[in-house]
Amino acid sequence: MKEKSGILSRVGMLAGANPRSALVVAGLITLLSIAGMFFLRLEMNFYSILPDNSQAVKDLQIIVEDFPSSNSIIIVLDANTQADLETAARRVQERLGRKDLEEQVNMVSLGYDQDYMQGSGPEIITSTDGLAGLVTVYTNFGINDFFNLASGIEKIEAATEEALEGLDVSAGFTGFLVVAKDEAVTSEQGLAAGFLIALILIVILMILNFRIPSSPIILGLPLLAGIFWTVGITGFTLGRLSIVTSMYLIALMGLGIDFGIHIMTAYVQQSN
Repeated sequence: MKEKSGILSRVGMLAGANPRSALVVAGLITLLSIAGMFFLRLEMNFYSILPDNSQAVKDLQIIVEDFPSSNSIIIVLDANTQADLETAARRVQERLGRKDLEEQVNMVSLGYDQDYMQGSGPEIITSTDGLAGLVTVYTNFGINDFFNLASGIEKIEAATEEALEGLDVSAGFTGFLVVAKDEAVTSEQGLAAGFLIALILIVILMILNFRIPSSPIILGLPLLAGIFWTVGITGFTLGRLSIVTSMYLIALMGLGIDFGIHIMTAYVQQSN
């Protein structure tokens, strides 16, 4: 009884019988996939990881887009005296209100506590001991501005530190935007580090296993072509990658190299 061959086996046999034609077809598919990559949109923003049909998400989008004041950073000032706290708050307000930060900062609010509303007390929201205060910075960027979060917040942090020079006052930064910025930076660094570590480990594994210095190139070219195909097809079909789904490129590298290792192992065994 003749054993039935699968479609991959038939494609492999056909490619083995016509290697030049197979390379031409693979090259054309690779070029087409590269073209598909230009249709791929990287949605590196907060909304891309949230469910599309959630009413809570839709309400959040309305709030963020229609109410710019919802985009804010809270600066916590910690001083030794109430006079230093008030001076620091006014310096921060003045520095962040300068023209060089108009793209990042919409408004700076010191806020007022009950004592000030009654005509006395500090012009800033303070703690019970009067040595810590809050400054609210309303920004021109929001949680959806993935690529502007880090640079925008870093400029505000640097300007705040500049304003506090010469004062014995420390500043801390918090709020939803700061948390989102930390998440964005962590995701970006994790993706780059994971990709690099995976690549180095794969190269070391191939050299140690096959004792062939050129094995990373022999196996890497088909792997690279496979990644191009996958990303290109994603560009033509789905058209988008989120923060989470982009992480699967690392897993794709680790899984995709397996087939090349199996084929290379079989080739070495047959050669021996």
